[in-house]
This record gives sequence, C-alpha cells and structure tokens, in this order.
Amino acid sequence: PERIQRRLWDEVTGFLAGRDHLRVEFAAMMADPAREVGRLAAFAGVAPDPGRLAAAVASVRPTSRE
Repeated sequence: PERIQRRLWDEVTGFLAGRDHLRVEFAAMMADPAREVGRLAAFAGVAPDPGRLAAAVASVRPTSRE
C-alpha cells in the first residue's frame, strides 16, 4: 500500500508540475474554512456574493470528514 501511495503521489506531482493549480490542505480547511474558501474563490477568479460565501463556509464541518 505504501509503495502504491508513493507512486500515485509521484504521478500527481508530475502532472501538476508547471500547471496552474491551488493546493488546499484538509487541515487548513478545517482550521480556517473562511480563509480557504476565500483562497478557492480568488484562485477561480470569482467574487461570490457574501451570502454564497457564507453558505460555502458553513458547509465545512470541522468535526466531520464527509
């Protein structure tokens, strides 16, 4: 399993090299959903209205891994 995981990670890393992408860490999203959702919106080049932004942040449940 560890060898397979390493191979998959190497493939993902190689695929993303030189491509515009945003890395979002699970721990960062759980620790500060508002910041991370804001980063996602900025990366996507969208400016959601405050209600949609609040709804997106509220959908993050730090105690759940769903």
